[in-house]
Amino acid sequence: MSRPSRRRQPHRLLQYLTPKLYLKDVSAVSRLDVIRELSALAAQEYGLDSATIERKAWERELIAATGIGHSVAIPHARLKDLKEPIVAVGTSEAGIPFDAPDGLPAHIVFLLITPQSQPEAQLELSADIAHTFREPRCQEQILRASTYTELVAALKTLSSK
Repeated sequence: MSRPSRRRQPHRLLQYLTPKLYLKDVSAVSRLDVIRELSALAAQEYGLDSATIERKAWERELIAATGIGHSVAIPHARLKDLKEPIVAVGTSEAGIPFDAPDGLPAHIVFLLITPQSQPEAQLELSADIAHTFREPRCQEQILRASTYTELVAALKTLSSK
């Protein structure tokens, strides 16, 4: 007896993206700088404490770097009173060292801020990102996006493959 295959929801990440949390060209040159920059962006949009987001994401980063390879990094923080995940996205033409397994700098950084009460949210979002960028050439489409609309269109195309 064969089981029907259960297909993952490929667009889960897309439901948490917003235009105000997309930064086309981050000014950051280090892991801490980009975490700080994206934390400030998310904090401003959602009325959160930027220093808390930054501290929690950096503490996690010091345990194990969040560069996943293929020029992508996924720093993340879990917050106690958060109700739903927040995703901030930044791109860097120059790249930011994130100690990725392939040694490449991150050109696309997804900062995931998730509720402490929902540990699966961070894991599911990270899995969606890793699945989307499983091919090294995928990041090129994201880096070509000059607007939020183009970013979302590229992510939809990539996640459907």
